[in-house]
Amino acid sequence: MATNSTRSCYEVASGLFRSWLESHSNTPVRLLGVGVSGLEESTQEAGQIDQALDEISERYGDNMITRGLALERKSAGKQNR
Repeated sequence: MATNSTRSCYEVASGLFRSWLESHSNTPVRLLGVGVSGLEESTQEAGQIDQALDEISERYGDNMITRGLALERKSAGKQNR
């Protein structure tokens, strides 16, 4: 299902990365990129959240706000090092 929801794109991308990592556990990753196209409108609530995050990022900079889901993943990654 095509969507422009940030959360949906993140979940699919992280799932693909986890799958790749399982079969390439000893391969270092230097750079990781994700591209998307052919997106459709997300649900109203998800769209409002994404729009609010985009407006805050445009006004104050990319590092001023992030989703809690991303913070959870970052802290989990630090513990595994």
